Parts: sequence; C-alpha cells; structure tokens
Amino acid sequence: MQNSHLKFIEQIRLLYPEASESFFAALQQEPQTSIRKNPFKLSNQFETETTLDWCELAYLLKERPSFIADPMFHAGTYYVQEASSMFLHWVLKQVLPLLKKDSQALKVLDLCAAPGGKSTLIASLLHEHDFLLANEIIKSRLPILRENLQKWGTLNFACSSSDPKYFQNLPAYFDLIVVDAPCSGEGMFRKDEDARNMWSLDNVALCAARQQRILEDVLPSLKEGGILIYSTCTFNEMEDEAQIRNLVAKGYEPIFIECPSNWQMQACENNAFKFPFHLTPGEGFYLACLRKPRTEESSTKHLRTKPLAYCNKAQSAVFAHWFQPDVALSFVEHNKVYAAITKAHEIIWEQLLGTGFVHQVGMPIGELDKNKNLVPSHELALSIFLNKELTSIHLDLTQAKQFLRKDKLHIPAAPLGWQLVKFDGFALGWVKVLGNRINNYLPAAYRVLKAI
Repeated sequence: MQNSHLKFIEQIRLLYPEASESFFAALQQEPQTSIRKNPFKLSNQFETETTLDWCELAYLLKERPSFIADPMFHAGTYYVQEASSMFLHWVLKQVLPLLKKDSQALKVLDLCAAPGGKSTLIASLLHEHDFLLANEIIKSRLPILRENLQKWGTLNFACSSSDPKYFQNLPAYFDLIVVDAPCSGEGMFRKDEDARNMWSLDNVALCAARQQRILEDVLPSLKEGGILIYSTCTFNEMEDEAQIRNLVAKGYEPIFIECPSNWQMQACENNAFKFPFHLTPGEGFYLACLRKPRTEESSTKHLRTKPLAYCNKAQSAVFAHWFQPDVALSFVEHNKVYAAITKAHEIIWEQLLGTGFVHQVGMPIGELDKNKNLVPSHELALSIFLNKELTSIHLDLTQAKQFLRKDKLHIPAAPLGWQLVKFDGFALGWVKVLGNRINNYLPAAYRVLKAI
C-alpha cells in the first residue's frame, strides 16, 4: 500500500474514530447513480425510482442505464448528477428568499461551473428575471458547460472562462456566489481511481492554498450582505473547515440551514455539512453557507459597458416568429452570430461585454439564408421559449435514435419545410423535409457515434 494511502487512512480514523470501518466498507461499494429532472421540461420518467431527500426532482436509480441511448437525455429533460452535491438545491431554497428581500432580480455567479451540474440546478430555481453567470476557468471545458445549460432551455445565463481574480472588475456585483472549489477529490475515491492515485498530503496542502486564493480573489465581487456557498468533494479540515474559519474571522456570518433531524449527513462547525460515504447515498461532499458583512458597498454604476448591436426591424420580425409571442426579447448580433436575449438583461449583457467576460451573447438563433429566411439553430430547438405553434414531427424510439446518429430518416408523409423533431413530446432538433429526402440538422458535434 502506498504511503499516501496510509496517510489517508490515518486521517479518516481521526475524523471518524468510531465509524472509520463503516467508512472504509462504504468506500468499497459501487457508487449509486442519480439524476435530477429539468423543471422546465417535466416528464413522467423515473417516477418509480426513489426520490432524493433534499431535492424533490432528483432520483436514486436502481441501476445505471445507457444515458447516451436515451433521447430524453439529449432533449435536456434531466441531468445526471451525484446525489450529495444536489444538497445545493435544499440550501438554495432557503437562501434565495433571504436575498430576494434586498434585490428583486438576483445576479448569481457559479465560479467553477463545468460540466454544468450545479449551474443547471441553480438555473432551475432562479426566476426568469434573475441572471446566472456560469464560469469555467479551463477553456476546454467551456463547450460542455454551455451545451448542458443550452439543453436546459433557459435564456437567463451567460458562460465565461475567467480566472477568479478577474472578477474584481465586477466589484460588489453578485448577490450570490457558488464556489465548488477544485480540491484533492477524497470524496470521489469510490468512482475515480485517478483521484485515489493522485492523493497526497502535499496535494491537499496545494489545494488548500489554491482554494484560499480563489476565495480571496473572487469575494470582492460579492455584494455586501450577499451570500457565499462554498463546497468541495473532500473531507479533510484544511480544504473544508479551515477555509470557512478564515472567512468567519473576517466577519462572514455562517447561515443556519434547517434540515430534518432524520437526515444522516454530518453537521460541522459554522453550520456546515459533510457527506461521508457511510452516512449518505452519494459521494463525499462538504458545503458551507456564509453571508458577507455589510460595511460600505461598492457601486456598480460606473462599470464599463459595451453597447449591444441590435438587429434591424426586418430581422427581428423574422426571428420573433420562432418564439412565443408573450416573451419580451431583444435580438442582437455579436461576432457575426444572431442571438436572443431577454429585455430585462440588456444592461447585464452590456456590462459583461464591457468588462470582457463573455464572447458569446445570448442564445444563438441561427443564420439567415439568401432569401432572409432563418436557418434555425440547434439551441433554438431546445429552448423552452420556442413558439408552440411551429410544426413538428413526433418520432418513435427507433426514429429518434436514427436522428441522434444522423442516420437516414424514414418518416412517411412528413410535411415539407422546417420541422421540429420530438420524442415523447420533447424537442431533439431540426430537420428540413425536401420531398425526396430529409436533411438532418443535428450539429455534428452532438452526433451519437456509438451504436444505440
């Protein structure tokens, strides 16, 4: 056994002196698969499975299905997420009302957001006038973050890839910041062999130093009286309790989160929670919730802004046809991409552009052909604001899999022109029926290559 493994065992025995054997026994068990439904695309799928205590739209599955073979997964009706981390849902349901007392339209930052589990969870609980900035510092992980949020179907989010220190260009800007900090990954040992092999006390110390820097860099962008939710997927004190003690010493106030007495997670100092393997159904997790002290709040009114390039009336009229008529939208062009944003968020987009945080504005709508007609985007097909009067084709399971593989489609008597293809009532994308053939407009990057 590696010396680092012995050190980890020693650490756990100190943390759980009376339950360490139960911890190690649970560590050898197979992780349980869990999913969380999209409240904007509710189906009756998974309703025979066990509901997760702290998230009413989440389910613990008896066995892991092939998600890539499920058209509902591609339609964005659910997200596969680890059970313990979905405790964020329970916490947000208690802290968002506290913030609404000060601001009717919240601005939220998910700092370490990819692949999108916590971002889609946050988006599920925000009002349409609230706004989420989902940030991922590793640029190669930005596409999967954007894809998962776009599948969720909402419009009130932006994606960015900035170092935490850069957020000081948005002083006292966010009502809520979620920092799911990069860590030593002790809580992932059951499902990630690399996490086990890379663990060492030196790496724990390195992660703790990185976490402290991340918090110091990003917290100037949190409003005074705003709330920080800090989490890790690890157990040790350096990365968990010590980080929160530092903030409490600076005046941050721990927020009490009420939970039923029969829940088995571990209560920690400063009203935090820990989810060890032997007590809870998910992987290892730690979460703390703090309010920033009120002193003299910085103003955001002097932030640099960059004007949006609005589409002309003719273009906007074409685009508006594809959306529900009661949604207040603006249509813009940015980096040669036509996009839709909600009117309520125009100033936020101008501020994010002015401070250099975003390279893509809003939801891409598609392109205009030579006749000024819209060639619709895949993102538009998955939007919850898509015009319900648009014509569509309902696919059976075999046809839906053909569409996802970009195989040749056989749809007898399909109406001509652009058609939204659906499975079980939920959109998968676009086809264009030309009479003698059907063109599949699923983006090549989303094509399922394996047999399903």
